[in-house]
Order: sequence, then C-alpha cells, then structure tokens
Amino acid sequence: LMTTLTSRLERMPLSAVGARAAANIAWSAAVLGSEEAGLLCFVWRALDETVGQMQTTGLSQAHQFMLNSQLSDLSRQEVFAAFYGSTPSARVVAAARSLAERESELCRRAFLAESRRQLRTRTSSRLHRAVSAVLVKVAPQALPELSDPELTQEGDSPDSEVASRESSSSSRHWATGTPWLVHEYFDPQSGYSVDMFIPRFKLAIEVDGPTHFDWRGERPLGRTTMKQRHLQALGFRVMSVSFLEWGTEAAAEEEGSF
Repeated sequence: LMTTLTSRLERMPLSAVGARAAANIAWSAAVLGSEEAGLLCFVWRALDETVGQMQTTGLSQAHQFMLNSQLSDLSRQEVFAAFYGSTPSARVVAAARSLAERESELCRRAFLAESRRQLRTRTSSRLHRAVSAVLVKVAPQALPELSDPELTQEGDSPDSEVASRESSSSSRHWATGTPWLVHEYFDPQSGYSVDMFIPRFKLAIEVDGPTHFDWRGERPLGRTTMKQRHLQALGFRVMSVSFLEWGTEAAAEEEGSF
C-alpha cells in the first residue's frame, strides 16, 4: 500500500497538492510510522509549499508528522539524501534546517494552543472518574512510595525534570489528598495531554473510551496508537485502560486488581 501510494505521489506535481491534502498525507504517514524515503520526501516538499496556507487543524497534523520524524531520528536531510542518493552540500543543509525549524515551531505553537484550548473545555468522562476513584484507593497500597511525605506539596516530585515541566504546563491542579496524581497532565514538549499522570514514575494513564476505537469497538484508532507511541518515545511509561477491558459490570475487587 505504501509503495503504491508513494509511486502515485511521486508523479503528482506539488502544485496539485493543497494545504488540506498535504496535512492529511503528512499525518497519515506519521500514524503509520512510515520510513519510506520517497513518501517522506514528498511530504516535506509539500509542507514547504503549503504550511503558510494551513489553518490550525492542518498545522497540528503537520506538527505530529514533524514530531514523529524527530522521535524516529528521521531528519529531513537524511530523508532527502536517502531518496536522491547523494549528500547535499553544507549550504543546502543549513538552508533546509533553517526552513524546517521555522515550520516546526509554527506547527508546534498551533498544536499546543489547540491542545490547551481543548484542555480548558474538557470534562472528565464517567469512565475516567471510575478509573480515577479505584486508582486513588489501590495505588498507594501497591506503590508505597506514593505515601512519601515529601509528596505532600504541589510539584514536590523526586523527578526534577518532570516537576519543572509540570510547573510550566497547563495541567489541572493536583487532586486534594492525592499529591502524587495529576489529572489532565499537559506535556509542553509534545503538546499532548494525558488523562492521569503519576510524576514519580513518569507513568501516563490513558482512559480510552469508545471514541478511541473503530466503529466495531475492536481496534484503537490511528491517532490513539500514534499518541501512545510518541509518549513512549518521549520517555513516558504508558498504560492504557480501555473501556473494553474495564467493563461497566466489573466487581470493585476486579477493577482494583486490574
């Protein structure tokens, strides 16, 4: 599929690719985790031509493509060298890097702004509240470190890097009586928000309801798997609590064991 798509795109003039299409193709390549040099080269060239015309949604999709490239160690220069079969000159590399940095920052700012906006208007789902209630009850028993008195003040995480990022983020306040748990944690590096976050263990807990799965409710959507992949690459320990596994009829002890 990727080979066929790439071959068709290579025959398509960039002038025929609009901003919306360029953003969709870039985002799809990121979701699939594609390392196809021809496809990635086309995406970078298309973004060069269309980023200035993109709205917030398109810029956000482009950001996820660029973030995916960064986390996968697929630099723009390496992609072009692999596709064209030659190493560009230092001058070309410097110009390309400057352009990529400007595009990346523009897209990153759009994604962060949109994520913060959604975070401000988001309300916790019933599943989120149910998982949170059980977590607050059983986590200190399973992880005695969470009872450390040093964690009684906001931001007092043993991980100074996480604490620094937390203090500068848009995360919601620490829950009363559970200073070790952050709801709707916002990561300023990537722009992603996490349903629940335990800084001491850099543990990100995602509560995935039906909207995170296909229409059959069987397979997670591409945006969900990509986000988890990116968070893991950023050093988070990711745990997904699916509505399929939790179950509305599960007994309390079964939920606690889970």
